[in-house]
Amino acid sequence: MKKNSQIRVYRGIAIALISFCVLMVGFKLAVTSAISFGGDFFNFWQAGRALILRGVSPYDPSTTASIQQGIYGRLAKPSEDQLKYVYPPFALLVILPSVSMTYAWAQAYWMAFNLVSIFIALLVIKKRPPLWLLASLLFFYPVSRTVILGPFDLVLGASLIIAYGLLNNGKLPSPS
Repeated sequence: MKKNSQIRVYRGIAIALISFCVLMVGFKLAVTSAISFGGDFFNFWQAGRALILRGVSPYDPSTTASIQQGIYGRLAKPSEDQLKYVYPPFALLVILPSVSMTYAWAQAYWMAFNLVSIFIALLVIKKRPPLWLLASLLFFYPVSRTVILGPFDLVLGASLIIAYGLLNNGKLPSPS
């Protein structure tokens, strides 16, 4: 009996998170699709597109030129940030689902992915967090800033919180 109720809880959480993602993507596209946020994410997205769709290195000057064209609308001046992709290639793994999308869709995916990651991290560390905590999380400056700009900070932070929660609860998951 306890196992069935636990499955229902996890199913409810999964449905809520999927619904949240769908609503987030729809809201982002409907309200802000003409406005481009996430300059940090744009670098990763362009580098991922270059690598996966064109077979070009993310460190290639042509990739840097496409990033500069997308951010500045022109090539960068020597005195400006050159916007080169300087991260390791494995950093592109988490954005792979978005490289075939348009930037508006990719950005909506990334925002929803970040928010779901931090919500899951909270659920791992505290099984039943108060609703006010979940609702106010969006208004916590580091979280909202990271969701808007799109760097990897939130995903990394959520991963660390999940690891801490799993190690701290005394019950490690099975090796599988």
